[in-house]
Order: sequence, then structure tokens, then C-alpha cells
Amino acid sequence: MFRNAQRTCTVSAVILLALATATATAQPLTGSGNHLPLVQSWPPPAVPADLALYDPNNLTAGFSGTWGPPATAPVLAPWVGTYQTVGPIPAGINNPTGTTLYRDFTGLAAGFLPTGTYTYFGDLDAGSATTEQFTLHAWDPSGSLITTPWLSVPVYSNATDPNQLPGWSYSSGTYIFDGSTVPGNPSVAFLLETLVDIGQIEVIRSSEWASFGLWAPIPEPGTLCLLGLGAFTLARRRR
Repeated sequence: MFRNAQRTCTVSAVILLALATATATAQPLTGSGNHLPLVQSWPPPAVPADLALYDPNNLTAGFSGTWGPPATAPVLAPWVGTYQTVGPIPAGINNPTGTTLYRDFTGLAAGFLPTGTYTYFGDLDAGSATTEQFTLHAWDPSGSLITTPWLSVPVYSNATDPNQLPGWSYSSGTYIFDGSTVPGNPSVAFLLETLVDIGQIEVIRSSEWASFGLWAPIPEPGTLCLLGLGAFTLARRRR
């Protein structure tokens, strides 16, 4: 019985460690402006999900996104698994524009999209002579519309000038990111961080030249060592 209790404590410690590393601490994004705050930090410690269309002949039917080996590099424990969507992949010139609903995160280990997920934006500017814009809404795991700030200011970006980052506005949970304030066509990507647990996200993309995606954090080297130590301890106790 004592050994079982020790094993339970070790498992709990490993899980709690993984969850603790997934806590978002970034500043909430509110208000509005012509350019998001500049941060110069790249590459991010995160990976995009591996995407798979439900039907390769129907680009608007939806797709799944999977994190964790063998689909992607290891990610923190709460993100391991697969989510489901309805609508086109909101990225790349070969995918239609319109509304994409990230409708089901219950296939992830956490059962929802955990706090600390990164939202990726790429090539959101005025270079294509189209209206490059994203509008985002989110619902909590219980199905209620989130009306408080649920995204952070940029936490990672390869921008070198604040003018390379798009404008934004925030009101009652709705975020609009507008590339019309960015002159030219800089090749810029940036990541924001989710500040709450999420059950669904709606992404409205107005131009095929801009891209959006969800990225999961990967374990830092120190976290990997601690998680590995926990797994090693469990293996020894099983013997």
C-alpha cells in the first residue's frame, strides 16, 4: 500500500509540474492601436499542431490538429492529443477564407485548450492589396462566451520594427487584428498567449495571404529533466 501511495504521489507531481509550466503570465491585450507592442524574441519554444483535412477534396469541411509524437515534437502534457474543427484551415493561399470554428478540444489530455497556448499570426500586412484581417471569439469549456481579455500582448515575434506589426482592437472579448496599418509586405510572424482555458475558438479570416494557427508549448530542458526523473522513478518502483 505504501508503494502504491508513493507511486501515486510521483505521478501527481509529474502531472502538476506539467500543468504548472502551462500557466500564462503575460500582460492581457486590451484597447486598440495601429501597431501591436514590439517584442523581439524568436524562435518560440512551441510547435504548431500537425493538421489533417477530413476530406482533401473539400477544403471547407474541417480538419484535425494533433500534438505529440509521432505527429509533432513532444509538447507539455496537457496539450497531447487531437482537436477538431469545422471550416477551412485559416492559413496559406491555397485555403479558402471565411470562418473556422475550433469546436472540440476534448481530445487533448486537458480536455480543453489549456491556458498558455500560443496563437500564431503570419504575414498580416497590407502587401497583397486586400483586406488582411482576423476576427476572433472564444468560449470557455462550459460553453459561455468569453467577454474578458483572453489573449496577451505579443510574447514572441521576428519583427524588427514596430511598424511591421498590425493594428488591433479589443471589445468585450472580441479581438480584431488588422494588417492595413503595416506598409509593404514584411515577412513577419508573431505569437500571442491565451490567458484562460478555452472550449472553442472562432477565427474569421478575410484574406488568404494571412495565416493563423495554434501552437503548443514544448518542455524547457529543465522540465524535461524533471519529467524524465519522474518517469525513471516510476519505472524503478514498478520493478
